[in-house]
Amino acid sequence: MADGPMRFSYIAPTDAATEDAEGPVWFYTRDKVTLGALLDQEIRSVLAAEVGEGEARAWPGVVVN
Repeated sequence: MADGPMRFSYIAPTDAATEDAEGPVWFYTRDKVTLGALLDQEIRSVLAAEVGEGEARAWPGVVVN
């Protein structure tokens, strides 16, 4: 992860960088990560620290409707 702020761009699914995405996403162009994936990773690391690795793995992740 980078030091300092991360600047995400809002990218429509028709753009080449996100052609396999189901809808528009917030996308960090430097390392090709979506905001949802980054939040998922951060939440799992907090869960692992607070309740243990097993519970962190059991968490289903971010569900977007």
